[in-house]
Amino acid sequence: MRKSSETRIDVTEFVTKCLSLVDEVAEGRIGRVVLTRRGRAVVEITRTGQAEPSTADPWGALSDMVQLVPGVDLTEPLGVEWDADRGILYHE
Repeated sequence: MRKSSETRIDVTEFVTKCLSLVDEVAEGRIGRVVLTRRGRAVVEITRTGQAEPSTADPWGALSDMVQLVPGVDLTEPLGVEWDADRGILYHE
């Protein structure tokens, strides 16, 4: 039996086929199922333990252009008040 690497399916269709698709992923017949909504991928289902930790450079194409300064925490708040913090989600 040949293993399919990926199956893409709309979330609405997934509702009716979810049990059989989960079984196929669990048994290794499908590598992963990608659920889509309006053509956009929103969820991916894979076997547990199947995903390898990423060893890729977090900057990708910018890896030669960006240098992290030791001691700088990129997750630290900037102290800037954002529009979203004030309840402004978009500008008309």
